[in-house]
Amino acid sequence: MDMLNVLDIDPHAVLINQYDLAVFSCGYEARSKTYSESINRRNINKILTLYFSDSRDVGYRRQNEIHFNEISDDIVEMKYDDDLPVYEYLNKYVFDNGTRSLKIMVDYSSMSRLWYISILNWARYAELDEVLIDFVYSVGDYSGAITPLVIDEILAIPGHEGVTTHSKTLSIFGLGYDSLTTLCVLDKLEPSVVHSFIAGSFFENYIDKTESYNKEFIDNYSEPVLYFPFTSVEKTYRMMSELISPYRDEYNISFIPMGPKPHVLAAALVSLKYSEIINLYVKGKRHSPPIVKPNGDYVCTRVSFSK
Repeated sequence: MDMLNVLDIDPHAVLINQYDLAVFSCGYEARSKTYSESINRRNINKILTLYFSDSRDVGYRRQNEIHFNEISDDIVEMKYDDDLPVYEYLNKYVFDNGTRSLKIMVDYSSMSRLWYISILNWARYAELDEVLIDFVYSVGDYSGAITPLVIDEILAIPGHEGVTTHSKTLSIFGLGYDSLTTLCVLDKLEPSVVHSFIAGSFFENYIDKTESYNKEFIDNYSEPVLYFPFTSVEKTYRMMSELISPYRDEYNISFIPMGPKPHVLAAALVSLKYSEIINLYVKGKRHSPPIVKPNGDYVCTRVSFSK
């Protein structure tokens, strides 16, 4: 594919559009099934649901399974850090249907980032005339304490390993509630220059809370913090592209988004557009998963690839 376009779209438009394939995930969060309860089944040719192979008895997992067992045409169970089954399924779908273009809807609210980014990677290299993907994110309210993330590894997202040809490095952190993890990653990377951004959110006190959690990082290590819109992946994608522009010829550049999924998606789109960019993620575990419930708002993004 040669052309990549990113647009914000209205959530209601997604509900009335026709899709060849809709992809959901079945996890333990309450919002895992929220959007799928609103869809018109006649507008979708086939529904694929990706099941996490672990956490079977955590949170709302059992209720979500009942729902997705009823609406899904295909179910694939996989580990959160495995993306190969996604590629295999999409290749088989195209082969079986003999299509030259594809329209996909992806609800990534509760997905592993490797899963939804693998759909982007597949679309980027698919031998089709056009692939259109509408990404849907159900905004969640977090309640209770968020336990620290215990780091196992810091890895590049498959297909987003970038290149390292310069002596200087730029690390761009998306800040969230994992302040200790962010400091640990910074210590391991030892970048020449550090930028950071926070989601400009409509949540009450979100910015103040995130700044408070990351005060040491912001005050001592980062250039002045930037604020990227939470509800617009299109604008965030453009702002991230503008941020890296002055550095591209002299720095190895890496993104480490630790904040909300729409910003993870935007960072992945930037590293798709600029193949030299490295997109990192922190693989780890929490003592207990956060409690996240849907608040009824959605962030929707249309990504299209065409020749």
